[in-house]
Amino acid sequence: MNLLIVDDHPTNMKLLRAQLEAEGHAVFEAHDGVDALALLERQRVDAVISDILMPRMDGYRLCHEIRKHARLRDLPIIIYSSTYTSPEDEKLALEMGADKYLKKPASVATLVAALHEVVAQPHAAPRPDALREVEVLKNYNERLVSKLKEKNTELQAQTEALRASEERYRLLFERAPDVIFALAPMGAIASLNHAFETITGWPPAQWLGRPFQELIHPDDQTRAGELFQLVLGRERVPTFELRMRTVAGGFRDVEFTGFSNELSGGRIEVQGIGRDITERKQAEESLRESEEKYRTLVETSAEAILIAQDSMLKFVNRMASEITGYSEQELRSSPFLDFIHPDDREMVGERYLSRLKGDVSQPRYAFRLINKDGSIKWVEINGVLVAWEGKPATLNFLSDITNRKQGEEELRRAEDNFRRSLDDSPLGISIVSAKGETLYANRAILDLYGYADVEELRSTPVKKRYTPESYIEFQSRMKRRLNGEDSPSEYEINIIRKTGEIRCLQVSRKETVWDGQKQFQAIYQDITEHKKAEDKLRETLSGLRNALGGIIQVLSAVSEQRDPYTAGHQRRVADLAQAIAQELGLSPDRAEGIRVAGIIHDIGKMSIPAEILSKPTRLSEIEYKMIQSHAQIGHDILGDVKFAWPIANIILQHHERMDGSGYPQGLKGDDILLESRILAVSDVIEAMASHRPYRPALGIEAALKEIENNKGVLYDPAVVSACLTLFREKGYALKE
Repeated sequence: MNLLIVDDHPTNMKLLRAQLEAEGHAVFEAHDGVDALALLERQRVDAVISDILMPRMDGYRLCHEIRKHARLRDLPIIIYSSTYTSPEDEKLALEMGADKYLKKPASVATLVAALHEVVAQPHAAPRPDALREVEVLKNYNERLVSKLKEKNTELQAQTEALRASEERYRLLFERAPDVIFALAPMGAIASLNHAFETITGWPPAQWLGRPFQELIHPDDQTRAGELFQLVLGRERVPTFELRMRTVAGGFRDVEFTGFSNELSGGRIEVQGIGRDITERKQAEESLRESEEKYRTLVETSAEAILIAQDSMLKFVNRMASEITGYSEQELRSSPFLDFIHPDDREMVGERYLSRLKGDVSQPRYAFRLINKDGSIKWVEINGVLVAWEGKPATLNFLSDITNRKQGEEELRRAEDNFRRSLDDSPLGISIVSAKGETLYANRAILDLYGYADVEELRSTPVKKRYTPESYIEFQSRMKRRLNGEDSPSEYEINIIRKTGEIRCLQVSRKETVWDGQKQFQAIYQDITEHKKAEDKLRETLSGLRNALGGIIQVLSAVSEQRDPYTAGHQRRVADLAQAIAQELGLSPDRAEGIRVAGIIHDIGKMSIPAEILSKPTRLSEIEYKMIQSHAQIGHDILGDVKFAWPIANIILQHHERMDGSGYPQGLKGDDILLESRILAVSDVIEAMASHRPYRPALGIEAALKEIENNKGVLYDPAVVSACLTLFREKGYALKE
């Protein structure tokens, strides 16, 4: 069939033509009723498919004109529309002369079926009488006026929505905490928001029209110009940092993001955002200095320090390389058992796994290492269980005891010279029976005690020679030996010298033959000074942890200084959150992590204007969203800080709710960290029970009622139950 499509929308025309031509039809086009009538005068078609809403002459009028035409009056007509879709529209289309009415969008199958239907039906209807024609035209005019009014109302609504949208973006531009800027193609500043004055101290108007390079530190100007040209040329440029001048003559570190934008008229602007990161940079520098001090302590240690996790060495210090001959990279590249003598691997592996399970027995033991040059070294290890990057690991202190082991081996090989070598040994050596009787003691052991001879040593009871703790351990070892049970071959004792001084000795005990009978040889090494060094190192590490705690307190204090109405809020939230964690039975370490997160959970409010934080009236939508941003900002501030706990994520999620109604991510249920769920309840309790600039304190009972009513909806049920128990059964009270 030859078909005429009448539609002023090119996309609709193109799609419909392609579909009909694919069905084998020849298609002609007209963009409105006037063009259609002109084409029908010179071209024969079998049917007309027409839209309604078109310029010059619409589809209704086209139907009417075709039915008035002597030659065309019987031409089949299908009206299809997405605008005129009411039953009245369909009725008018049929009254104006259409044979079929379809709503857009219509499938090809529907359209083809309608074509066959209208072509097949007879078209010899008489012309409508004049009175009927007048009535139809009247209905047509009324529908046309009605549609124009609807269109006008729609345009007015769109205009109002556009005005409201522009107002929202203007407020966002003016109140954003970051600098929002626009630069002309030559680098002149075209616009700045009020955050520029907050950061630099200059009114924005003072810099409009001036080159942006004048604001940049001289050492950064060349790079700034190069980056500007890249952005102007629509190159993809990642976030970059520049130093920006202030009215006081100093400079602030600012992080920039920029992009080019084509405005009306073809004008190009470079637009972007600048965020003041000066405090963050200073905090990073302080952290680097702290880490450097810690690293110096570790790297200058006289012992090898190793961290083992997942059967690999995750960290080794310089001394580890000196002892083994391997580089730090080589030590971290293979399972640590590869460096251990084959005869000792099973023993070392079993003790490593036991330590990971919490076994604290036998923290110190010896084994053999295979050096890079193939030589064998004996080492003594003292290990403890720690957390490394959130996973269990062992922290190990390794001492080279090869010389000691070689000395013991030489003693075994020189049995004939055994007693003489014992007397000359710098180590304290004694031979004792299974019952603990001293059979022999060399000069070194006598000097350790301060005794003149062996008889004085023998006549002094063990209970008097040992500290109370070491004596209890001695009795335990003795009992195990007498019962035929294994007892440690290496251990430490604290002795009381004749002068009353207490010394710490490392004891190595083994079987030997003395006067033809099986006895025990004990070798004593005074490790008092070594222990003092270990204690000092632990004190230093403790000091570093305390320093970190001090930094956290400073961050908390700085945050609360900007919002005097909530002074003490973070501390009270932290205390309550820690108490809830303890009530839930969480580990002390995890409870401490929750307390640390609580102390600085509102650190993100540092970037929010103080006048909003202390506003005594209802916040606007923009202001409320700025307040809501503090969780994300707090996460961003602390994201790169290496805490022992997931502090940044706890702060990010502390306004999430169990039903997903929270922010900023809308997380639900167990997708929210337990620490954040605890912090959320603590935050609500403290906030409702305390005074705020926009309302008086609601009281603790109102706060408890809030979490009780929303238990399982907004707040974690277990956390709520623990909190209610604290207040109602255990007398917990918020601290002033």
